[in-house]
Amino acid sequence: MNILNNQHGGLKSLWIFLLGIIIVASVPAYKIVSVQIQAYRIASVMKTLKEDSFFKLYAMTGAENIRAELLNRFELERVPEITPAEITVTQTADQYHVRVAHRYRVKIIMDQYFMLDVDESAQIPLKSP
Repeated sequence: MNILNNQHGGLKSLWIFLLGIIIVASVPAYKIVSVQIQAYRIASVMKTLKEDSFFKLYAMTGAENIRAELLNRFELERVPEITPAEITVTQTADQYHVRVAHRYRVKIIMDQYFMLDVDESAQIPLKSP
């Protein structure tokens, strides 16, 4: 019985160790998940690009207006890291082809990085069907 009474604190140090492991694992996971959320926001803006009537109106006024409105949409969706150079707008006979290519690079631990390339595209018809 005397041996059991002398073993205080063993469980407490185990809980502190496990809590440390959880914290060390959750910091990189948080960074990776936040990048994945940003990539999802870019994909959702590009998905609604074709159906949105505002973009059809901007398609009649030119590629620069499409680019400017797309940058505004990314600001509203809290994706401000997209630059005008990462948005490509090309015109064909009956539509605009819009492409967004962005690279996320997040430092995880010391010299270890998580990189994610987002490359989304959509078409905006010049005339309503």
